[in-house]
Amino acid sequence: MPTDVPGTDGTRDSQRSSAGERLNRFLSRGGFSSRREADRAIVAGRVTLNGKVVRELGTRVDLQRDSVKVDGKKVTIPAGLSYYLFFKPRGVVSTMEDPQGRPCLGDFLKNLRGRPVPVGRLDFDAEGLVLCTSDGDLINRMLHPRYGARRVYEVKINGIPERSALKRLEEGIFLDGSRTRPARVILTERGEKNSWLKMVLQEGRNRQVKRMVEHLGFRVLRLRRAAFGPLSIKGMRPGQFRRLEWEEIVELRTFAGQLDKQSKRL
Repeated sequence: MPTDVPGTDGTRDSQRSSAGERLNRFLSRGGFSSRREADRAIVAGRVTLNGKVVRELGTRVDLQRDSVKVDGKKVTIPAGLSYYLFFKPRGVVSTMEDPQGRPCLGDFLKNLRGRPVPVGRLDFDAEGLVLCTSDGDLINRMLHPRYGARRVYEVKINGIPERSALKRLEEGIFLDGSRTRPARVILTERGEKNSWLKMVLQEGRNRQVKRMVEHLGFRVLRLRRAAFGPLSIKGMRPGQFRRLEWEEIVELRTFAGQLDKQSKRL
């Protein structure tokens, strides 16, 4: 049933039942975890609307005039930020422009709202997940070694490595004068002459996957990034874009340390 909620002038605003945005969605967009967690907070009496505790799950919010707080802290919607996933095809440069005139991410991103840019790079002949966003702080956090953002690669190589060789990669090898971080490397498919590996890395050095494979005396034949942090390209096709859902944005920002891991609030 429609629920009347006190307005800012102390009167009942019956139009809230059909106008505005549902309170749980507003809280989710504002960084308060998922809508389900937001519902729990509402029922628990932790949410106030214009200074009054609200427990009705059907409550709606007027984004222009209402003040919403959780545990006394105001919730706001980040303005002007965009978050997309792109399944980069092979033969595309991971830059906004290319002096050689090759296809580049800028060709795909130029018409998207919010002016997103790619987070990190994939080689020209590699394919897979590229996070694109206008959130500069998130970009820095996802690329900084401190946060150890997980990168999952599916790699086809020419040959079949021994488990002892893969273990060397897992323990770390020296590249550019320093040891690579511990990794996970699994032989997932064995052919007559070639094989597929799943490589889970915690860093993103220049051409790292290819150089690690070359260290063992093999060559990368095909390279696909399947996941980055909490994000995955499962169900996507090469060349496809999709905007992140609010729940995914909250999970991503929590992973990157932009939201508190305990309360998941801004």
